[in-house]
Amino acid sequence: MRKIYKVGIVGLGVIGQRLISEFKKSSNIQIEALCDYNVELLQKTAEQCEDPQCFRDYRDLLRLKEIDFVYVAVPPAVHYEVVMAAFMNNKHVLCEKPLANSEQEAKEMLAAAEKSGLIHAMHFPLVYEKAFAFIEKQLNEAAFGEIKRITLKMHFDQWPRPWQQTNWINSRLQGGFIREISPHYLQIILHFFGQIIEVSSIVDYPQNPDLSEQVSLLC
Repeated sequence: MRKIYKVGIVGLGVIGQRLISEFKKSSNIQIEALCDYNVELLQKTAEQCEDPQCFRDYRDLLRLKEIDFVYVAVPPAVHYEVVMAAFMNNKHVLCEKPLANSEQEAKEMLAAAEKSGLIHAMHFPLVYEKAFAFIEKQLNEAAFGEIKRITLKMHFDQWPRPWQQTNWINSRLQGGFIREISPHYLQIILHFFGQIIEVSSIVDYPQNPDLSEQVSLLC
């Protein structure tokens, strides 16, 4: 008999909705519960699922014994508190990237995951794209020659992007596009080339201390 895994979803924004659509395609996953502070969004999303339980407080969702794992799709600055609470409630975790809002938080989350014995995974979908397979093929064929340095330059004519208009992603607290975009490319670099030996960076910030970066260059 096929195992059905019940998921509780915390955060129903743009990315959360994308994973919900993927969960609905799977015959192994049942959307058991939803959580978001936006009542209108919560109700609208619930109507598109099969009668899930709905919560405005993630702590109430985590108390559900029937949930097998939690998908965390809240903004990065809140990842730590939701994920740590999930471990305390004996729930496996699939968390959006970036894992945490600081290195210290990430280390504590890793330690808690290892101590609990629970699965703690991050959502990194870029490796399943055709571009990833193409780069891998080119590298295997030595098409790039000898690679001595990798430079990652990020600039957006419009940030947030048209499809990602939220009230948090352009704040310096939440990290802007360095925290939102660069983890994908850093993951690819680490996968293909191993541990990074040296890093230098240039970041251009606006005068407003609440706004995120405008241009970044990582070498």
